[in-house]
Amino acid sequence: METVTMGDTGKLVLLVEDEPTLAALLKKALVRGGFDVVSAANGRDAIELFGIRRPDIVLSDVRLPDLDGHEFLSEIRLQFPELTWTPVIMMTAFHDERTRVRALELRADGFLEKPIDHVILIATLKNRIERAAELRRTARLALEARGPLS
Repeated sequence: METVTMGDTGKLVLLVEDEPTLAALLKKALVRGGFDVVSAANGRDAIELFGIRRPDIVLSDVRLPDLDGHEFLSEIRLQFPELTWTPVIMMTAFHDERTRVRALELRADGFLEKPIDHVILIATLKNRIERAAELRRTARLALEARGPLS
């Protein structure tokens, strides 16, 4: 696990990538894009960080050394149901349809193929964070409109 790299927005990205060079490049792009970044090189550390740091969004590789990205995604959705609004974007260098479908079945919020264009990366993350915030607001307003339960 790594410390937080500071960007401009205060939006925290949990980056889960086991390849050190790629992780460093992605972190640099994310910070340049205005994000704060905390990272893990495996799924178990990422689950722990997810619970402790409660990121605004997760960017996870599908292939990890311990859990695969699908297992990681399934586990955080199971362990942290109160954080179901947190978008998870999966990424992989393997361009097979089954990998993409499996991620979407597990409620991934997006899928990026490596090599990742940094402009697309930043736009995707900003879009997903904004969309999650809109969904939370809509849900909160719907609950408030129902009034107190009797």
